[in-house]
Amino acid sequence: MFVRMITLLSLLSFSGCASLGKAMFHWHKDRERSAAMLEEKKIEVGEHEIVYLEGGQGPTLLLLHGFGAYKDTWTRFAKEVVKDFHVVIPDLPGHGLSTRMMSESYDIESQRERLKGFHAALELDVVHLVGNSMGGQLAVAYAITHPRDVATMTLFTAGGVHEPQPSKWRQEAAKGKNILVPSTAEAYDALLDQLFVERPYVPGPVMTYFAEQTVKHAEFTKKIWADLLSHPFLLDDKLAEVRTPTLVVWGDTDLIIDPSAAQVLADGIAGSELVMLKDCGHVPMLERPEESGEVFKAFIAQHLL
Repeated sequence: MFVRMITLLSLLSFSGCASLGKAMFHWHKDRERSAAMLEEKKIEVGEHEIVYLEGGQGPTLLLLHGFGAYKDTWTRFAKEVVKDFHVVIPDLPGHGLSTRMMSESYDIESQRERLKGFHAALELDVVHLVGNSMGGQLAVAYAITHPRDVATMTLFTAGGVHEPQPSKWRQEAAKGKNILVPSTAEAYDALLDQLFVERPYVPGPVMTYFAEQTVKHAEFTKKIWADLLSHPFLLDDKLAEVRTPTLVVWGDTDLIIDPSAAQVLADGIAGSELVMLKDCGHVPMLERPEESGEVFKAFIAQHLL
């Protein structure tokens, strides 16, 4: 505790070019990555530079974040599993610190081929593929096309399937209000209210910095959203093609993709398992990392030789 106090005092007296929020962001980020034994790296894949986190030894977990998110969405989950696995977490192209290119498309099929290039560039063997939201949709697309690369698949509130009961977000989006692309700090705060039942603790100045960065990249985020809409990759008719052992995990209070979609995925993927987390929102591995880690490890234990 004393060391943390000294560190924070040092940040408060920080007088360089970076703001307090940025300085605290890097302190907070480095602290959480250290706890999860993760190191930031980067690699060229085609036209893109992909920045990623890596740590641990054992079977490889490849973790894919959702729309508008970035690799550190998985850091707290990684802390729960990194002692038993080799963890790899990319910033998907167009997100985080990876390259953004207005001339490129960031639809699911384009990202799938970049993910294949990333897998090859790192010389990864068979992986346990894990995705959240858009990352879950991408995971399914990848597992269908490259089944030999994937040992198991875990989907945390995956996108890409119809919802028998439209979510709160979908009802508002139908009226022309898409909170997934916030362009102000206030809109970002409103988005967090819908993502979580109970927000994970993050220091105030760090949250302010998150909001600033989200607003900074709002126009590019809108471009990615437009790419996804113009080249949709709907999963409903493709789920029967999945041959990978699959775990579906959902928060029962998800306001972004209604929990009714979980059963669509579970019914569509033969032999899949479904776990519903009580009082949890759209990002279970961030809101409830310990419980998500335990559910995941129990599933993987059934499929490791």
